[in-house]
Amino acid sequence: MASDPNQWRDQLRSAGGQTQNEIEAGEPAALDLEKLFAEPEKPKKKKKSKKKKPKSPKPKSEENEALEKMRQEILAKMDAELEEVLKEARERSAVAVAAARAQSQSSLQTMEKEMHDAFHGPGPLTFEQIRSRNLPPELLEGGDADAITKALFSLKHVMVDGMNITELENLELMGEMSHVYLQRNKLKRLGGLQLNKKLRFVSLADNEIEEVENVECLTDVIFLDLSNNKITKITDLPDNLRVLKLRGNPVADDPEVIRQILDCLPYLKYLDDELVTPELRKRYNAISDEEEEEDDEEEVEITQEALAKSMHFANTGDLTMALAEENLKEATDSLASVKDAILRRARKGHQQYMQEAKASEERNRAAFQEIPKEMKESLESKTSDAPQSA
Repeated sequence: MASDPNQWRDQLRSAGGQTQNEIEAGEPAALDLEKLFAEPEKPKKKKKSKKKKPKSPKPKSEENEALEKMRQEILAKMDAELEEVLKEARERSAVAVAAARAQSQSSLQTMEKEMHDAFHGPGPLTFEQIRSRNLPPELLEGGDADAITKALFSLKHVMVDGMNITELENLELMGEMSHVYLQRNKLKRLGGLQLNKKLRFVSLADNEIEEVENVECLTDVIFLDLSNNKITKITDLPDNLRVLKLRGNPVADDPEVIRQILDCLPYLKYLDDELVTPELRKRYNAISDEEEEEDDEEEVEITQEALAKSMHFANTGDLTMALAEENLKEATDSLASVKDAILRRARKGHQQYMQEAKASEERNRAAFQEIPKEMKESLESKTSDAPQSA
């Protein structure tokens, strides 16, 4: 509000609607308070004038149409050329990516092979191989050397199959080891197990072993798998074997070797997958006796041939009578000794078979008590079926 008295007077006059003459004449006037205290009116905004729409262009002339058509053709041609360039670039990029990917894959495979050969390459068995295959990862990651060593030397089941091992080392320190899995390696001999006196299960299948030796000291071994090797000679075997696998070796086809194995292993229950019964032992003994008889027959034929030759010389007079008689006597003695040898072998074989037949049942019962639990059910079922199959 204005502070000047003249301004107040002017406002009151205008609010009362009186002129200057009316005020001077002293006529009262009614004040319009609403008008007096009303806010001054805001100036009205001017309305914007609407712009007029541009008029539609006039139709192009024929010249303009020709130019526009030419422009469109040029643009289409440029688009086609650009698309062709992009397509070629995409093809080259795909070829380059495929080549780079193939090279990367080849490099990765080469690195993996080098790492595998570095760790699993042909060579002696190492502690690192035993640790990596048989100890839990959390123990190895912990890094406690004492705990790792203790766990390593207390292992009972050791799995080192398929690791290209050429020689057994460091197993003599595994004093608690009872099961060892060495199949699918490149072993050529059985050294390195002689000090493991608690061994009961040994798998050596699919190696390159040529001779079995130095295993007789493993008196607790009851399972020995030597299948698919190159074994041509067996020097000794553990006496308490219950299961022996020889399939896939040259010796498996030699009846005489099988007979000797059966004679040396009185507690053997399975040879490969065949149940060892008295009938099986008798069959191999019979095969061996037939071979001995063939040898004896050859000796008899040689002796008879010598006798006939001596008689011929005596009759024709090519030799003196004394020499003919001497030859005749030697031939007769040789023939008699051969017959005696045949009779002795026959009696000995018969006595041996009778003794084995009498003791077979007792040995089988004693051996059955020592067979592992996992084999008992299979053994009982096959034993019950053995007379039927026979």
